[in-house]
Amino acid sequence: MVRHTSLSRIVVMAPLLALVVDGCGSHQVPTQAIGPEPGVTAIVYWVSGTDPKGEGTIYVRQVDSVTLHQVADDRLIARGYDLWPVGTHSNPPPVAWEVAVTTGSGTQGLPVNITGTQAPAWADASADRRITAIAPDGTVAFAPLGKGVVTLAPSGAVRNYVLPPVQTGDGSAFKGPAVGGPLGAAGAILFAPNGDLLAGEYNGVNSELVDLTIGRRLDLPGYSYVEGMAAGPDGSIFVLAWDERHSSNPYVFLVVDGASWTVRGVVTTPIKPHEGFAPVGPLSIETNNSAIFLYAAYGSYAPGILPHKLLLKLEYGTSAMSEIQLPDGLGLQMQAGSDGHLRFFGGPAHERVTSYDPSMGLFGQATAPAQLAPAGADIGAVFS
Repeated sequence: MVRHTSLSRIVVMAPLLALVVDGCGSHQVPTQAIGPEPGVTAIVYWVSGTDPKGEGTIYVRQVDSVTLHQVADDRLIARGYDLWPVGTHSNPPPVAWEVAVTTGSGTQGLPVNITGTQAPAWADASADRRITAIAPDGTVAFAPLGKGVVTLAPSGAVRNYVLPPVQTGDGSAFKGPAVGGPLGAAGAILFAPNGDLLAGEYNGVNSELVDLTIGRRLDLPGYSYVEGMAAGPDGSIFVLAWDERHSSNPYVFLVVDGASWTVRGVVTTPIKPHEGFAPVGPLSIETNNSAIFLYAAYGSYAPGILPHKLLLKLEYGTSAMSEIQLPDGLGLQMQAGSDGHLRFFGGPAHERVTSYDPSMGLFGQATAPAQLAPAGADIGAVFS
């Protein structure tokens, strides 16, 4: 039986162990977790309501990071339709955990951890749950549509940033309507390693990278849409954009030098939405000290072609992406933990989670049904 109650301050001090599998069987590899609740993994899951079209309920479950045994009653944090983890997409990991929840009145940012620093809660009628970011100190940022970017610090300090106009163009290569009006819209936001707030802005024809903290801009002509951003350990910024200049319209990583503020490389991915496939859900980007990982879950518009998933790795300093072979049954989302492991969940995986250890190149066994969330629930975030 699932136990639902109010907040409980329960923390189990234990090292985090990851289960990995090789040809000789399974074994445990000790790793050190760094987070707001040491030794605890927080699972945020969604349970549908009695009306399939109505709001469901969203809960947080705390489990021991070693045994995966539940250590506190599940906490109801919101009613909503969907949720997304608010991430850093760079190192170090934040001191607070937060999710962005889609509700009937818009989007809410809700803290997950109950000890240590808590990220501030927020609500906005037009913000996209995916266009969010969190700084290592727990400051969160979100982007109300057409209104720039807003940051909220754990101290309560609020700052509003105005997005500059994006370079206009004739749009001859663009195959969709203009977005965000004449000013454009934020497709991704990121706290850079030096603490500056960055926005990847687009208008359906061109894009630009903006350092909102100091007012620095970089035009990205011909890239009609920004899907995400991440930061490398040397301060490089990786902008995932849609290249409309080519007939295949691939997603590419634009590698921006953080010091000179110039594009020093373009890495083309094999993700081409106009060639029979379209992502089922948003693309997931995560990083570690050696590489960026890009995960896409595909459906298909083409008869006879089955849906599939794709995990790509781009090592820093290289110009080509490598594909990582995937086991069956992975979910639609990917999220990195403070232990460096990537976790896959959501969609058809429902309440099951599969971990990948990049340092060893090994996937773990999927968690058992109903082990981390009630049977039939949908996990939307895993913090560790």
